[in-house]
Amino acid sequence: MNSAPVRTCIHVKANGVICGAIALRDSPRCYHHHSHRRRLKRAQLRADLGSPRGRLAAISQIVHAISTDRIDPKVARALISAISACGHLAPK
Repeated sequence: MNSAPVRTCIHVKANGVICGAIALRDSPRCYHHHSHRRRLKRAQLRADLGSPRGRLAAISQIVHAISTDRIDPKVARALISAISACGHLAPK
């Protein structure tokens, strides 16, 4: 039985510890830290949520961030829900 050594992820976490998960076949990083899986940690909305036009602009930014794989769809869903709630709370 020939067992080759297992390569591990070289990503260094924020606390300084190396990830150590099994690396992908053609990458020095694991699935989670592979460059194709990277996303923005923070999405910055540049819109005024107090107006209907601003809320629409914010939703548009979120949809664009999803389509360019810069934001997790679950996070996007929560943001859109919060923006929708802002619309219901706005004075008429």
